[in-house]
Amino acid sequence: MADRARGASRTIPVVAALAVAALPAVAQDSRSDLNFYGVTGAIDTPTAESRPDGQLDVTVSDWSGVNRNTLSFQILPRIQGSFRYAKFSGLDYFGFDDYYDRSFDLSAVVLREGRVLPALKIGLQDFVGTGLFSGEYLVATKSFASGRLTLSAGLGWGRLGSYEDIGAPFGDRPAPDAGRGGEFNVDQWFRGPAAPFGSVIWRPDDRWSLMAEYSSDAYDVETGQGRAPSSAIVDRSSPFNFGATYRINDAVSLGAHYLYGSEIGVKLTFSANPYRPPQNGSVGPAPRPVNARTPRAAAPELWVESWVADPNAAPQLTRVVNDELTDAGMEVESFTVLDANTVEIRVRNYTYDASAQAVGRIARALTRTMPTSVETFRIVTSSGGLPVSAVTLRRSDLEAIVNAPDAAAQLRAVAGIGDAGPRPRGAYLNPEMFPRFDYGIGPFIRRLYFEPENPYRFDIGVQADASYEPLPGLVFSGQVSKRLYAGTTDSVRQSNSVLPRVRTDQAIYNEEGDPSLDRLQAAYYFRPGRDLYGRVTAGYLERMFGGVSGEILWKPVTSRLAVGAELNYVRQRDADLGLGFADCTVNCLAREEIEEYDVATGHVSVYYELPEGFRVQLDMGRYLAGDTGATLGLDRTFANGWSVGAFATLTDVSSDEFGEGSFDKGIRFSIPLSWFTGRPSRSSLGTTLRPVTRDGGARLNVSGRLYDRVVDGHERRLDEQWGRVWR
Repeated sequence: MADRARGASRTIPVVAALAVAALPAVAQDSRSDLNFYGVTGAIDTPTAESRPDGQLDVTVSDWSGVNRNTLSFQILPRIQGSFRYAKFSGLDYFGFDDYYDRSFDLSAVVLREGRVLPALKIGLQDFVGTGLFSGEYLVATKSFASGRLTLSAGLGWGRLGSYEDIGAPFGDRPAPDAGRGGEFNVDQWFRGPAAPFGSVIWRPDDRWSLMAEYSSDAYDVETGQGRAPSSAIVDRSSPFNFGATYRINDAVSLGAHYLYGSEIGVKLTFSANPYRPPQNGSVGPAPRPVNARTPRAAAPELWVESWVADPNAAPQLTRVVNDELTDAGMEVESFTVLDANTVEIRVRNYTYDASAQAVGRIARALTRTMPTSVETFRIVTSSGGLPVSAVTLRRSDLEAIVNAPDAAAQLRAVAGIGDAGPRPRGAYLNPEMFPRFDYGIGPFIRRLYFEPENPYRFDIGVQADASYEPLPGLVFSGQVSKRLYAGTTDSVRQSNSVLPRVRTDQAIYNEEGDPSLDRLQAAYYFRPGRDLYGRVTAGYLERMFGGVSGEILWKPVTSRLAVGAELNYVRQRDADLGLGFADCTVNCLAREEIEEYDVATGHVSVYYELPEGFRVQLDMGRYLAGDTGATLGLDRTFANGWSVGAFATLTDVSSDEFGEGSFDKGIRFSIPLSWFTGRPSRSSLGTTLRPVTRDGGARLNVSGRLYDRVVDGHERRLDEQWGRVWR
């Protein structure tokens, strides 16, 4: 399968990407097309165009038994990355009747188009893999007639250098080393025969793209000319391809093409961009107005401070402001009268995905409910009883700025953001909130990706959640589910892992665990000190493991850097997903039972927030199978909550021990529900895609990890969202 990595050469694509990212931004054309590989191109060849920044595209193409499904992301204005899952029906390749291939692409624009010079792009196709379907290219693109006409010409290696080559300018290309898949075959890059390709695209309007191209791909494997025995599924009688793409709207486009003188192919693309939501603006309820105070000189009796001595002041004010905030989808956790001029309020936000918007609505409510003498509001946002940060605002600033043209910027200039600290003495806990019981019932989808027999399996069912919180931060919770449609239980793939089967036995859990107790745990979240956050969790922590987990995180509110440590001791659960643990000790495999297994795991994690919304995360420690190593993750988070990222794990498990794929890696994305609807919501849609799930590099799936709970309320994220503070 096409996904492997080797030695120090793993750093080369990262270094190249960072170097290109430092260059000036390239102009982007939202009319650029995606080819059959799901990357910017014409029909089967690439171009040097770029997609709009942040664009996420899903392309499904099919022709002559070749089906490609590609997820592409415009990582930066100059850099595009793709993950592809392809099926070759009837190829009879390497003993598979239908051959499946997983691959990654990466391309970067190294020169943007100017008045005279064309845009120039360098690309790697299937650069993490067996090398069987890989290729590299340099391509130049020049636009004419205000972008209506686009001409591209390039030079390709590997697959893209297999037809009518002009020689091997950089030496011979080593034979591909398939092995276990998943390695960077750097010694192949830009080696071997090179061949020219080119394309012409005419866009008569903003919906149609008409194109023709000359392809340098001989399709050796698909025509039966490859190195391994195969049957021919493609008749390649011409290097010329012709086609048209029609853009139905910004989200959907459809293409039809005549390929290689023999076949008709179709292509469907779905696109989404964080900067172009389907619903422009907010359709949620408008905020209530700021209530300006009567000047002291006009009504001095309203400014008296004697109210602070009333023992019922805090309970009464808590009740009044909680009524305001409940209508806005929030709830007061605690309220403290610090003095006649200052109050602190701790609030849970159940509605707004932008913490800055929640802060703005809390501030508005305080102007409407606090005694006239109160000048300073200390607003603390709480995540499940864990105080995240404190935003300090002056009431007089709110009154003066609310109607200014640049009200958000003016308010940020006078707002203070800092550590929340411990709850003050004398804080009044909202009696309407504690003890707190929540529950919910809804549908679920459980997915299983990329098995050769069926690349996408899923279960559909009903899931119930419940939680009980007697005090802030102490939470008892559980989740049960019942399957209504079983799509994962008919998997015929059995684990061949030589490691403890901490993930590859998931098919047994899917089959036997119905109904299932997915999670039953007690968690305590606390603040051990300034800039410190803590968590202790015990119980059935996930579907496959139960035990004890502890975590501590150092994350100053104003810092880009965070450091955390986690320690777990867990035992493998019984496959029926009830209340028991696995207890099989002899001949477990023959009886299809889960072997008794326990392990201590832990990681030290370093997080750092980079410009442009990027976050790098490095986790170093011991994994569930007992292997030790590190996981490197890179995610880009947009101001509206979109997040797209990738990760890779290398441990002391060899590629042979790991098995297919050589090491754990994948991509992940999350899109907030509010992006689709325009209505405030803290829910999101997303998933993690791994080319293959194995036991090496597997980490415990404990819920409530600290970094993601607190970072949204810290200074950098608040600043990104501050434009919504008055909404």
